[in-house]
Amino acid sequence: MAASAKKPARSRMTAAERREQLIEIARTVFSERGFNGASVEEIAARAEVSKPVVDEHFGGDEGQGRALRRPGAEARRQGRDCVGGRVA
Repeated sequence: MAASAKKPARSRMTAAERREQLIEIARTVFSERGFNGASVEEIAARAEVSKPVVDEHFGGDEGQGRALRRPGAEARRQGRDCVGGRVA
């Protein structure tokens, strides 16, 4: 009998790591499709999580949009510095 191929075990991200991952993926999707063409479902699929996970981090579409349009505010919320609109 042939050995079945196992998927490598995924390690669980911290909430901060997951949030950062979702922000980066969302920025990519928004740059490709525009704000109105992007969907939470696509962001979730690219991150390999469910839509409720995205909603949990951002409180739905409006919350995610705010986090992405205001990187300085998001960085300050996480206790990080933001210089010239870019998170340092």
